[in-house]
Amino acid sequence: MYVRYLLSAAFWIILALIQFLLGWLFLSPWLVVMRRDTYPAVLGWFQPDDTPAIGDAMYGAKEAAFTASYPVWLARYVRSVMWGCRNPAYGWLAARGIRADRIEVELVYGDPFIDIGDFGARFGKCFRKATINGKRYFDWKLVGNRDWLGRPSKDYGYMVRFGWNLAVGYSPMPETTRNLYVDVRPRIKLP
Repeated sequence: MYVRYLLSAAFWIILALIQFLLGWLFLSPWLVVMRRDTYPAVLGWFQPDDTPAIGDAMYGAKEAAFTASYPVWLARYVRSVMWGCRNPAYGWLAARGIRADRIEVELVYGDPFIDIGDFGARFGKCFRKATINGKRYFDWKLVGNRDWLGRPSKDYGYMVRFGWNLAVGYSPMPETTRNLYVDVRPRIKLP
């Protein structure tokens, strides 16, 4: 279980570095020049599986104020670079996900509803395990509201998550794909 995760996560780190280093130079300009919202299939590991490569509608609305004065082509370029940095190599994580007909998750410890999102924040830690299709999987998540010096913060929080998405209740269908997670967000604006 842990070796499979470490190998997948190591390859994701390589892909994420490629996207960080080359995305602004090759991937995002390609979207602008070709006037497309998605990468070609050969670059699918860099493309989020559930959104366009320039971000979804909610992300576009958030970034509209930032890019309002830009020409259309520059706004698309900036959005695709920022979305790629927000979701680096997300297609690889989705490809390493698991499809489960039925999922039974064991909560080892913690609060299963911790999160920082558009609708609020709930802090704590959580560790879950599950056996799916004969293989074992895990999900470890930590959400907090401390600054870099360890002091409580009312403006920013952080989230660290490793493993597969074993959260139950967020998805309308239990048989959805459970993505691999390598997620470290050190500074998230609290709602």
